[in-house]
Amino acid sequence: MRMLAVLLLAAVPLGAARADLAANSQVFIGNSLTWDTVINRFDGEQTWHIECGQSLDYIYQHPDAPCETSSTPWPTALASQQFDYLVVQPYRATSLAADAAAISAWWQLQPTATLVIHDAWGGHATAHDEFHDADLFNDDGLAVHSVDYARALIAELRANAANPAGDIRLTQTSAMIDAIYHDIEAGVGPYDDPADIYRDDLHMAAGPPLADNKEGRYLVHNAMRQALGQPLSVAGFEGIDPAKQAYLDGVIARVGTSVSAVPESAAAIGLAGGAGGLVLLLAQRRRPPRGRPAST
Repeated sequence: MRMLAVLLLAAVPLGAARADLAANSQVFIGNSLTWDTVINRFDGEQTWHIECGQSLDYIYQHPDAPCETSSTPWPTALASQQFDYLVVQPYRATSLAADAAAISAWWQLQPTATLVIHDAWGGHATAHDEFHDADLFNDDGLAVHSVDYARALIAELRANAANPAGDIRLTQTSAMIDAIYHDIEAGVGPYDDPADIYRDDLHMAAGPPLADNKEGRYLVHNAMRQALGQPLSVAGFEGIDPAKQAYLDGVIARVGTSVSAVPESAAAIGLAGGAGGLVLLLAQRRRPPRGRPAST
C-alpha cells in the first residue's frame, strides 16, 4: 500500500454563476463518453468533434468524417475561433506520450483556452479497481481509467514548455463514480449497485424525460458544468428524483474539480473544494481493490 503526496490548491469558485456565461465558448474533442455529458445543454456556445470509441491519438491522426455527424472536424473547429475552453477526453491510449502529444498540439492552436481534461471512466464492473490501479496501462497495453494516469498526463503536459501556461482542469468524473461505489459499500445514498447509474456496461444512463429514468448523465453533465465554471443545472433532466438529485449534487460538491493552476506545480493537482487560500501537503492512502457489491 503506497502513499501519494497531493498538493491541495486554494479553492476556486468554479461553480459560481458568471455574468458572461452566454458568451462562454467551448470546443469538445472525444468519444461517446464526452457525448454522454450532453454537450448542447451547456451555457454559451459549443462545438464538438466526437469519434466513436477512439483514443485522442486516433482522433488527431484521423480528423475527417467523425462518427457523430453533427461534429465539426477538429482542424476546422480549432481554426474557426479562439475558444474559452478546450475540452479533451483521453481514452485507452497506447502511451502517455501519445495522449500528451495530441492534447499539446490542440492546445497550441488554442493558447488562450483553459484546458479541461474530461477523465473517462471504466465500466460499472471495473471502474473502482481501475480508478485505484497503480499501473498506468492494462495487460493489453492500453491506458487505464485511474487517478494516477490523470496525474501523470497533467505532469507530462506541464513538462512540455511549448504548452500555454493556462489552467488545466480535470472533471474528476471517475472520482465521482468511485465515491458512489464507496457510498454503496457504506450503505449511504440512494443506490444499491454502481450499475444503477449506467445505461449499459460503460455509458451513463440518461435521466427523465428519457425512458430509462436513470441519473448517470445528470452526474457527468454537471461535473462538466462545474469544470466549465457554470452552475449546476437540471435543464433537460426535469423529473429527476429529488433525493437522487440532491445526493448527486453532494457527490459533485464533495469531489470537486481538480485544478493545476500554474506550470511550476505540474505534480500538484488539487480539489477545487479545498480550504480557501491554503496550500496543504497531504498523504492520501490508496484503497486496496475490492470486489463489486452484489445487486439488490
